[in-house]
Amino acid sequence: MKKIWLALTAVIALVGIGLLIKSSLPKKEEWKEQVVEHGPFRVLVSSSASIAPENKVQIIPPVSGRVDSLLVDEGQHVNKGQVIAWVSSTDRAALLDAAHAEGDKAVSQWESEYKATPIISPVDGVIVNRPVVVSQTITATTVLYEISDRLVVSADVDETDLAKIHLGQRADISVDSFPDMNVPSKIIRIAQQSTTANNITVYKVLLAPEKTPKEFRSGMTATVRFVILDKKDALTLPTWMADGTENGELELFVKNAQGIPEKRKVKIGSNDGEKIEVLGGLTTNDIVMYHPQNYLSEKANGGSPFMFGGAKKPGGRSGK
Repeated sequence: MKKIWLALTAVIALVGIGLLIKSSLPKKEEWKEQVVEHGPFRVLVSSSASIAPENKVQIIPPVSGRVDSLLVDEGQHVNKGQVIAWVSSTDRAALLDAAHAEGDKAVSQWESEYKATPIISPVDGVIVNRPVVVSQTITATTVLYEISDRLVVSADVDETDLAKIHLGQRADISVDSFPDMNVPSKIIRIAQQSTTANNITVYKVLLAPEKTPKEFRSGMTATVRFVILDKKDALTLPTWMADGTENGELELFVKNAQGIPEKRKVKIGSNDGEKIEVLGGLTTNDIVMYHPQNYLSEKANGGSPFMFGGAKKPGGRSGK
């Protein structure tokens, strides 16, 4: 009897140990699924910028003297050949001052016999600066007006992004003063010589708005978003599924007709920070699968948890 009880106790102990071991083992997780999405897809590169005249002409008087009248003001458009001001030479101003002591008749006589000098606009454009006032004494170096042919946007583009832009490329512009405004523009000039901004090598890129808003002012701070890629309908996956890889090839698990994950080579392109474009190997009906256990083991080994052998970079090499 005693032997029976000992045997029974041993069996119970073994069963208990087995249950304890089983309960301590990690549970088998189910596969997770990620649907291949499709829809609009844009890749942008942002850059700080400012609004400035493309070309600016300073109007300087041909003689020293005094400003008689200013016919246009800041913000007004002028045409080439248009009279924009009248000035008196030093001699004429002195004669008119003396004539005022003799009376209106003397002033009228000198004004008709000794004409003021007209100031002519040499270009079509907009007055962006008028630093003088009527009756101000001027010299042959005094700036009467500054005329801009048109306002453009000057952006500082990091040298690492320069290969992504080209002449005629589209871009969207917003200004800090009007954050809700979005102005379509195109690149019209890319500098050949670099400059340095905040210890970073940059290139000046000029953009012309398709239509310059009346709110634009020279010197405004702006942000330019260069359109690198713009598709109305593209296949995409979350960027985390590519493990930071762009423009290469991945081997992902794809759900087959029987619901079993199978390896498949997938070609990917650029990412917008949230999504990455799928260029081949998947359709809108496909479902990409991944496993939490794979995630842990692959991540511990420095690989990607969503693919066999890690990401394939151009040239066929594996790696991140």
